Amino acid sequence: DAAADCHDDLRVLLRRFHSSAYVPYIVFDLADTLTWSWRKHKNATLAVALYADFLRRWPDHSLAAAAIRSGAFALKDLGRQEEAVEWMERFEKEFPDRRRELSAIRRHVLGG
Repeated sequence: DAAADCHDDLRVLLRRFHSSAYVPYIVFDLADTLTWSWRKHKNATLAVALYADFLRRWPDHSLAAAAIRSGAFALKDLGRQEEAVEWMERFEKEFPDRRRELSAIRRHVLGG
């Protein structure tokens, strides 16, 4: 399957060129594509793992807020409510001035 092979090839590439400045963007985009609901190969579990790895490796990256938000959404979609709330709370702690985004996360994670 071409999509699965592409993901495998990207992960090999990421291991080979781990110090490249492009790696954080590739990891984030790979995780992001794995959460698209219309995709045949949606894999929110792998996406969460990639977002967690992203945040562990690049906690101060400009995409960190988006990684936390997207990870919280993916966890909620997986039915992992408690973890989704933890990620939501992390977003609130690390990005207190981003109230509009936090509101969107709350709506998705908590409902209503």
